[in-house]
Amino acid sequence: MKKMLLVALVALAALGADAQSRFIPGTLTIQPRLGVTGAEFTNMPPYMDFGDVKIKAEPTGGLMVGVDLEYYFTDRVSLAGGIGFMQAGAGWQDFNYVEDGIKARMSGLKIETAYFSIPVVANWYVAPGFALKGGVLFGLLTKAELQSKSQVWVDGTTITTRIGASCKSAVNKFDVSIPVGLSYEFKFPLVIDARYNFGLTKVNKDSTPGEKDSRNGVFVLSLGYKFRL
Repeated sequence: MKKMLLVALVALAALGADAQSRFIPGTLTIQPRLGVTGAEFTNMPPYMDFGDVKIKAEPTGGLMVGVDLEYYFTDRVSLAGGIGFMQAGAGWQDFNYVEDGIKARMSGLKIETAYFSIPVVANWYVAPGFALKGGVLFGLLTKAELQSKSQVWVDGTTITTRIGASCKSAVNKFDVSIPVGLSYEFKFPLVIDARYNFGLTKVNKDSTPGEKDSRNGVFVLSLGYKFRL
C-alpha cells in the first residue's frame, strides 16, 4: 500500500503545470471527515511464537473521524489543521492449536490502540482538484488493549472466550507521525483522501535489548465534505 501511494504521488506531481484548487486564495473551509484505517507496528517480527505454532503478523483495521480547517494561501497551496480520533494497532492471523489434547482456535488476536489526533498538513494542488499533502500528526493515546477470541470444541459443544486486557501502561502516551498522501475534490465538493502516517516515536514504552523499537504505520482512507466559512 505504501508503494502504491508513493507511485501515485510521483505521477500527480508531473501534472503541476495545470495546478489549481477548487477554492480561491483567502478562502477558509471546514471539512468533517470519516474513514477507515489499516494499521501495523513497524519493525515487529513477521511471526510470533504461540507454543509450537508460529503466528503471522498482519495489519488490523479501525475507524477514524475528524474535522479539518483549511486556509488557501494561493490557488495551489493551502494549510489544514484539525482534530480527530483514530484507531491503530497491530494484528495476527487466526490459527488453530491444541490445548490439553482438545482442539481450539484463536481469532481476532490484536493490539488495538486509539489516539486523539491533531494533524497539521500542507496541501499542494498539482492538478484541478488533486492535492499532494504532507505534514505532522500529533497523537495522544486514549486506549491500548490486547484482544482475542478463543473457541474450544468439547463433546460437540463450542466454548467461546473473549479477552480484552488493557496494555496501556506498556504503550507510550504520546505519538508523532509524518502523514504523506493525496486527495481529490469533486465539485460538490466531496473529498476523497488517502494518506499514510509514518511513525517517528516508538510505540513500546520499554525497549528490549537487541530488538528494534516498533512505530506506528497507519494507512487512512477517508471521505469528507468541505464547507466554505
